[in-house]
This record gives sequence, C-alpha cells and structure tokens, in this order.
Amino acid sequence: MPIILLIAMLLLAACDEPSPQWRDDNAALDEETGEKDITDESNLSDEVLLNDDDQPTIDCTPATPTTNEENALRQLFPNGEMFCTAKTGSGAGYFIAVKDGTTVGYAFPGSNYGFDGTVEALTAISPEAKSIAVAIVSQRESWWYRLGQWFFDQFKGMVLSDITLSPKYDKNCYPCSDMYEAFKPYEVDAVSGATYTSNAVTKDVWDAFYLYDEVFTPPSKF
Repeated sequence: MPIILLIAMLLLAACDEPSPQWRDDNAALDEETGEKDITDESNLSDEVLLNDDDQPTIDCTPATPTTNEENALRQLFPNGEMFCTAKTGSGAGYFIAVKDGTTVGYAFPGSNYGFDGTVEALTAISPEAKSIAVAIVSQRESWWYRLGQWFFDQFKGMVLSDITLSPKYDKNCYPCSDMYEAFKPYEVDAVSGATYTSNAVTKDVWDAFYLYDEVFTPPSKF
C-alpha cells in the first residue's frame, strides 16, 4: 500500500541520521586549536604566559632627568648605566643606577644656598652605603673656581655607618665647624675664601646621606 510504503521510507531515513547532541562551541574550539578553554576556571593557573616576542623586563620606573641632571648622573656613573627613579617616604625623588639588571648605586639630591644662589648637587652612594662621588647639577657661585677637585674628593669612600647622622646639622650655620666635625672619622674641610659655597656643597652631601638613611635598605636588585 502506498501509505505503508511511505511510512517505511521515513523510518529508514530516521535511522541513518546521527543522534542529536549538545554542542559546546568552546570545547569544539579547543579540540581544533589545542588551546585551553579559558572560560573554564579549572584551567586557570598563576603562570604568566609570554609571547614569543616578550623579553624579561626590569621592574623600575625609567627616569626622565633634566639635561643638567643627566650630565651629573653620567659623571657619577660613567659605565652606561640606565637610570630609574623612586621616592623616599617623605616624597623626595632620587635616582637608581642599574647595570645588567643589578643596582650599582643611588644618586640623592641636595639643594642649599651658597653665596650667589642655590647650589644643587647629586651624591652617589653604593648599595653597601658607601659614598661614591658628588656631581654638581647647577650653581652660579662667584667663587666657584676656588673649589678644587680635592674638595670634592673629600666626600668619596665614606661608609655611612661610620658617621653619626643625628643630630642633623644647622641649616643656618656659619662657619659650620660642627657640621664638618660630624664627618669624623673622615676629615672634611671648607674652602678658605669660598666658605659659603663650600658649605652649600657640604650641606648637599649631608642631605643626600639623610635621604639614603630614610630609604634605609633599598633593594639591591630588581
């Protein structure tokens, strides 16, 4: 009979069609790409996956020094170091010199009035709390020529733990004998004929020492 034949053909066609199933688009994508299904929280981990082009980076804020600061930094650290910037707890900014991923020193600022104006300097200190050198950022002192290299060399190689940082020097001192005495066991002298100028530089160095002491134990590596 035609009707019975039609029903039989429909049943035969139904048997050939695959059974219905739920489709997981994400799962299908994973099967094709081999990647983890990030929509499944069980697949998440604490690993940081890097792209092929990613390179290890140093965790620091790149410094943007002024031209004068850059010149002073290169004088203090002449071996191609890169410079980062940070702030002390009181908000004073300072520089961190980094070479091959390792901190090689710090440069702390000082700014004090001399004879004709403000003398700004950076004092470099090693991670071991030993002074490296002093470099001038800006000055306009009439008697600057009296400050020979010997004067700046006095501040090299001081181990901060050898110096008593408290009490602090008197900002308004003159001729500041007590301030120079406080460097003991190291010997530092003012410049005769340029006392105000040499006092300003010496105060800059003290201010740098105080800032280093405020930071206390900065990380030696990034």
